[in-house]
Amino acid sequence: MKKLYLISLLAIFINAGIAQTETNGSSNKKIALSEFVGTWSGEVIQADADSYSIKVHITDPINDESVGENIAMAEYPELGCNASWNLVEIKDDKIVLREKLDTRNDCVDNGIVYIIFHPDYVEYQWAYPNGKFVCSARLNKE
Repeated sequence: MKKLYLISLLAIFINAGIAQTETNGSSNKKIALSEFVGTWSGEVIQADADSYSIKVHITDPINDESVGENIAMAEYPELGCNASWNLVEIKDDKIVLREKLDTRNDCVDNGIVYIIFHPDYVEYQWAYPNGKFVCSARLNKE
């Protein structure tokens, strides 16, 4: 399972590099972050736990005026946790958010969420407050 997690993380970082190239490459193609408002879902892969589903509702447009604001909500049905996501930073095709739990159960509060935007899907990455990466998922729009 740990090997699968490491392979998944490697694939995410490779994909992030490819997306960065597409965004800042010679074509200067820029992904319009406003297109990503809506509901996204997928399966989270975590090295030290069973996989579980996530549903993300991006409710507000993503722009510089949104920094510090709650722009999304996340549901982790199997874990019994719900969270609000506050926008921390926008970096080209990636945003950084702070996760604040609405319901706790066994979930960790104040996690760091990275969303990497691709034309047809988004990559979700979650890290502890200290920055240690824990899990990832490919999210598709519903």
